[in-house]
Amino acid sequence: MGERHDQLDSRREWLRKAGRWAAGGALAVLGVLAGGRGGEATAKGQACIGRGVCRGCGAREECELPAALSAKQARGRERP
Repeated sequence: MGERHDQLDSRREWLRKAGRWAAGGALAVLGVLAGGRGGEATAKGQACIGRGVCRGCGAREECELPAALSAKQARGRERP
């Protein structure tokens, strides 16, 4: 009876470890995917140099990335 109990404990421990490794792997993949989005280029060959923050970026006026266009549009609405 004791041997069977030990086998169940080792299986449970194996499943716990497998679950932890799977969760850790999933978090690593999500981190890579999220981290890789900062410098996406458009069809025009532009890449974001301001890490997605348009305010204070020196290239904002010439930039045609979606975030910059949105920031320009929002800035235009703020002015009377």
